[in-house]
Amino acid sequence: MNTPARGIGDRTLDEIRRRARESAVSLWHAANTLVAENALAARARNAVAGFLTLLEQLDAETTDLALKDRVDHVLARSNLREHWSSEARGQLDAESRLENLDELVSVASRFSRTELDDDQESMSELVAFLSYAALEAGEG
Repeated sequence: MNTPARGIGDRTLDEIRRRARESAVSLWHAANTLVAENALAARARNAVAGFLTLLEQLDAETTDLALKDRVDHVLARSNLREHWSSEARGQLDAESRLENLDELVSVASRFSRTELDDDQESMSELVAFLSYAALEAGEG
C-alpha cells in the first residue's frame, strides 16, 4: 500500500487492519469506512483516499484488458516499476524485485484458466491468477 511511498504510515496501516478485524470486513472496506468517517488524521485520510482512488481508476482502466496487459498496466500506473528502477541503481535487492515484476507479467501472459481446479472456476480471472501464482511460488 505504501510502496512506493504514498504517505501512508505504519500507524495508519495498523488502524486499517484493526478496523477490518474488529468489524470482520476486508481491508478495502475498512479503509473506505475510515476515510468516509473522517476517522483518520487529515494527512493520513488524504493519502488513503488517494490510494483508494488509484485502485478504483486502475480497475476501470483495465476491465477490458487481457490479464497480461492488466498486470503490466497496474505495475506501470502504480509506479512500482519506476520505484524499483530508481532503487535498482547498484542494489541487488531492487534489481531482483524488477526481475520479479517482469516474471509476473510473463507468467500472466502464459496463464490459462484450464489449469484451475474446481474451486477456482468461479473466481475472476485476476483472482484465479493470483491464487495460482501464490501456489506456484510456494506460498499457498
